[in-house]
Amino acid sequence: MLPSISEVRKASPDDPDMAGDVRLGEIAASALAIGVGAIASSLLGDPLPVLISSFVAFALIVIYEQALRRNRPMDPKPRVLKVVQEDGNVSVA
Repeated sequence: MLPSISEVRKASPDDPDMAGDVRLGEIAASALAIGVGAIASSLLGDPLPVLISSFVAFALIVIYEQALRRNRPMDPKPRVLKVVQEDGNVSVA
């Protein structure tokens, strides 16, 4: 239902078709997960399966939306160091 996250991350930001496909896949995968959880909850008479499947659907949406927006919280930010030379002394600012 969904492309791999690496494909989503590598896609061009100017490609609205990829974003649309991913969002449709999010809806389908979330509906399937919550539906399976609801069936399991009704069979077991316990609300826990639907709660867990709702959490999984939420996590799936958050991860794919971050990949679409190029938000990578786990990647280190590049640092730019400025080298300053004053009176023959070199320092990094």
